[in-house]
Amino acid sequence: MTDRSLCPCGSGLRRLRCCALDLAGLSPRDANAPLQTLVEQADAAADNESAAAIALSCQVLERAPGQEQALALLFRLRKAEPRPAAAGR
Repeated sequence: MTDRSLCPCGSGLRRLRCCALDLAGLSPRDANAPLQTLVEQADAAADNESAAAIALSCQVLERAPGQEQALALLFRLRKAEPRPAAAGR
């Protein structure tokens, strides 16, 4: 059974995709290319629609937990809220 609980740090990601992430299981960087459109949409929404940008970033990170642009964007957005536990991971 898959753990669907959200991470207690407040990132908006499932625990298994956040603080309990197994880094050994990450896909190679080039495997994340199909998600680039979602990352670009999240980045475009970041200035005016932070909730939409967070949701899109979380969608990307559910599929590709190591996607660096989505991680950086989610970090920036959570830090601005502020959610120190979510931004500190």
